[in-house]
Amino acid sequence: MQILGIILIAAVIALLLLYFKWSKKEVMAGKGSKENQEVTVVVSGSYSPNLIRAKVGKPLTIIFDRKEDSECSKKVIFSDFGIIEELSDFGKTEVRFTPDKKGEFTFNCEMGMYQGKIIVE
Repeated sequence: MQILGIILIAAVIALLLLYFKWSKKEVMAGKGSKENQEVTVVVSGSYSPNLIRAKVGKPLTIIFDRKEDSECSKKVIFSDFGIIEELSDFGKTEVRFTPDKKGEFTFNCEMGMYQGKIIVE
């Protein structure tokens, strides 16, 4: 009976992790000046939003508002842009770059558990 309970708990946890991993929270980069795109991403168990739309050739500022001190979320990696940035525990960190080509580009934590995507149009 205990094994059945453990299996059931593990299944519920796995389903919750899958839900958070694949749920799409999208935002169009905005808020900045005409020359700059800006978006805030909250880091707390995942990236929210985890889908960002941006314009090619226009500077982009992503403000990571990290509300935790989990080892997993300590760094954010934009491999397509050659960016690795350490995020402050319970603080905000700005990542600035200019997307120079259209396409879909991923960003993730060092362990790959937190994932996001930027769609550059």
